[in-house]
Amino acid sequence: FTLNNAPEHLTQPLVVRIFRKTMRKGYAKGEAKAQNALYKIGYPTPRVFFACSDKSILGREFTIMEYKKGVNLSETGRPDIPEILGKLHAELHSIDPSPLMKGITPEDGGTIRYSITEYLDEFIRKNNYTRLFPALEWVLDNRPPSEPPVRAR
Repeated sequence: FTLNNAPEHLTQPLVVRIFRKTMRKGYAKGEAKAQNALYKIGYPTPRVFFACSDKSILGREFTIMEYKKGVNLSETGRPDIPEILGKLHAELHSIDPSPLMKGITPEDGGTIRYSITEYLDEFIRKNNYTRLFPALEWVLDNRPPSEPPVRAR
Protein backbone atom coordinates (compact mmCIF):
# COMPACT_ATOMS: atom_id res chain seq x y z
CA PHE A 1 0.00 0.00 0.00
CA THR A 2 1.02 3.65 -0.29
CA LEU A 3 0.18 6.73 1.74
CA ASN A 4 -0.84 10.16 0.48
CA ASN A 5 0.17 13.41 2.18
CA ALA A 6 2.75 11.57 4.29
CA PRO A 7 6.36 12.46 5.09
CA GLU A 8 8.57 11.73 2.07
CA HIS A 9 10.14 8.56 3.53
CA LEU A 10 6.62 7.08 3.90
CA THR A 11 5.44 7.78 0.35
CA GLN A 12 7.21 4.69 -0.99
CA PRO A 13 5.37 1.34 -1.22
CA LEU A 14 4.81 -0.14 2.24
CA VAL A 15 3.75 -3.52 3.57
CA VAL A 16 1.99 -4.61 6.76
CA ARG A 17 3.44 -7.66 8.49
CA ILE A 18 0.87 -9.24 10.79
CA PHE A 19 2.19 -11.61 13.46
CA ARG A 20 0.55 -14.79 14.71
CA LYS A 21 -1.93 -14.39 17.55
CA THR A 22 0.20 -16.64 19.73
CA MET A 23 3.26 -14.35 19.71
CA ARG A 24 4.12 -12.95 23.13
CA LYS A 25 3.21 -9.33 23.84
CA GLY A 26 5.81 -6.93 22.53
CA TYR A 27 7.16 -9.30 19.88
CA ALA A 28 6.47 -6.91 16.98
CA LYS A 29 8.42 -4.10 18.63
CA GLY A 30 11.38 -6.36 19.38
CA GLU A 31 11.34 -7.72 15.83
CA ALA A 32 11.27 -4.17 14.47
CA LYS A 33 14.29 -3.16 16.57
CA ALA A 34 16.24 -6.20 15.40
CA GLN A 35 15.31 -5.64 11.77
CA ASN A 36 16.20 -1.94 11.89
CA ALA A 37 19.52 -2.69 13.59
CA LEU A 38 20.35 -5.09 10.75
CA TYR A 39 19.25 -2.48 8.20
CA LYS A 40 21.57 0.13 9.77
CA ILE A 41 24.61 -2.11 9.36
CA GLY A 42 23.81 -2.75 5.70
CA TYR A 43 22.01 -6.07 5.84
CA PRO A 44 19.43 -6.26 3.00
CA THR A 45 16.30 -6.17 5.14
CA PRO A 46 13.37 -3.75 4.91
CA ARG A 47 13.27 -0.82 7.33
CA VAL A 48 10.40 -0.93 9.82
CA PHE A 49 8.67 2.43 10.26
CA PHE A 50 6.04 1.44 12.82
CA ALA A 51 5.52 -1.44 15.22
CA CYS A 52 2.31 -1.98 17.15
CA SER A 53 1.78 -4.35 20.09
CA ASP A 54 -1.84 -3.30 20.62
CA LYS A 55 -3.84 -6.30 19.43
CA SER A 56 -7.10 -4.34 19.56
CA ILE A 57 -6.25 -2.54 16.30
CA LEU A 58 -5.85 -5.47 13.86
CA GLY A 59 -6.45 -8.36 16.23
CA ARG A 60 -2.71 -9.11 16.28
CA GLU A 61 0.58 -7.30 16.64
CA PHE A 62 1.90 -5.84 13.40
CA THR A 63 4.62 -3.78 11.77
CA ILE A 64 4.60 -1.42 8.81
CA MET A 65 7.76 -1.56 6.75
CA GLU A 66 9.14 -0.66 3.38
CA TYR A 67 8.20 -2.96 0.53
CA LYS A 68 11.11 -4.80 -1.10
CA LYS A 69 10.42 -6.02 -4.62
CA GLY A 70 11.03 -9.70 -5.17
CA VAL A 71 9.45 -13.11 -4.91
CA ASN A 72 8.84 -15.40 -1.98
CA LEU A 73 11.54 -18.08 -2.03
CA SER A 74 8.93 -20.82 -1.64
CA GLU A 75 7.27 -19.62 -4.87
CA THR A 76 10.40 -20.07 -7.01
CA GLY A 77 10.16 -23.85 -7.24
CA ARG A 78 13.91 -24.12 -6.71
CA PRO A 79 15.08 -27.50 -5.41
CA ASP A 80 17.93 -25.96 -3.39
CA ILE A 81 15.79 -23.89 -0.99
CA PRO A 82 17.09 -25.70 2.13
CA GLU A 83 20.67 -24.97 1.06
CA ILE A 84 19.86 -21.30 0.36
CA LEU A 85 18.15 -20.94 3.75
CA GLY A 86 21.05 -22.65 5.52
CA LYS A 87 23.58 -20.28 3.96
CA LEU A 88 21.37 -17.29 4.70
CA HIS A 89 21.00 -18.30 8.36
CA ALA A 90 24.76 -18.92 8.69
CA GLU A 91 25.41 -15.46 7.21
CA LEU A 92 22.85 -13.86 9.50
CA HIS A 93 24.34 -15.54 12.58
CA SER A 94 27.85 -14.41 11.59
CA ILE A 95 26.87 -10.74 11.92
CA ASP A 96 28.40 -8.99 14.92
CA PRO A 97 25.51 -8.69 17.43
CA SER A 98 27.01 -5.66 19.22
CA PRO A 99 25.04 -3.00 17.30
CA LEU A 100 21.83 -4.96 17.84
CA MET A 101 22.43 -5.46 21.55
CA LYS A 102 23.31 -1.78 22.02
CA GLY A 103 20.03 -0.79 20.42
CA ILE A 104 17.85 -3.03 22.56
CA THR A 105 17.53 -2.45 26.27
CA PRO A 106 15.53 -4.03 29.11
CA GLU A 107 13.31 -0.94 28.93
CA ASP A 108 12.07 -2.28 25.59
CA GLY A 109 9.94 -4.68 27.56
CA GLY A 110 12.11 -7.74 27.21
CA THR A 111 11.06 -8.19 23.61
CA ILE A 112 14.41 -9.65 22.64
CA ARG A 113 15.81 -12.67 24.44
CA TYR A 114 19.34 -12.03 25.61
CA SER A 115 20.05 -15.70 26.19
CA ILE A 116 18.51 -19.13 25.88
CA THR A 117 18.78 -19.54 29.64
CA GLU A 118 16.56 -16.49 30.23
CA TYR A 119 14.05 -17.99 27.81
CA LEU A 120 14.12 -21.39 29.55
CA ASP A 121 13.84 -19.80 32.98
CA GLU A 122 10.75 -17.83 31.88
CA PHE A 123 9.26 -20.92 30.20
CA ILE A 124 9.70 -23.01 33.34
CA ARG A 125 8.16 -20.34 35.57
CA LYS A 126 5.29 -19.52 33.21
CA ASN A 127 4.27 -23.16 32.88
CA ASN A 128 4.98 -24.08 36.50
CA TYR A 129 7.50 -26.74 35.43
CA THR A 130 9.62 -26.11 38.51
CA ARG A 131 10.77 -29.73 38.50
CA LEU A 132 12.88 -28.74 35.46
CA PHE A 133 15.01 -26.24 37.40
CA PRO A 134 17.60 -28.91 38.33
CA ALA A 135 17.94 -29.80 34.63
CA LEU A 136 18.42 -26.13 33.75
CA GLU A 137 21.07 -25.81 36.45
CA TRP A 138 22.83 -28.90 35.05
CA VAL A 139 22.82 -27.36 31.55
CA LEU A 140 24.32 -24.13 32.91
CA ASP A 141 26.96 -25.99 34.94
CA ASN A 142 27.96 -28.22 32.01
CA ARG A 143 28.08 -25.72 29.17
CA PRO A 144 30.70 -26.47 26.55
CA PRO A 145 33.40 -23.86 25.99
CA SER A 146 32.33 -20.90 23.86
CA GLU A 147 32.77 -21.38 20.15
CA PRO A 148 33.71 -18.68 17.69
CA PRO A 149 30.79 -17.13 15.79
CA VAL A 150 29.31 -19.06 12.89
CA ARG A 151 30.77 -18.04 9.53
CA ALA A 152 29.15 -18.54 6.14
CA ARG A 153 31.32 -20.07 3.43
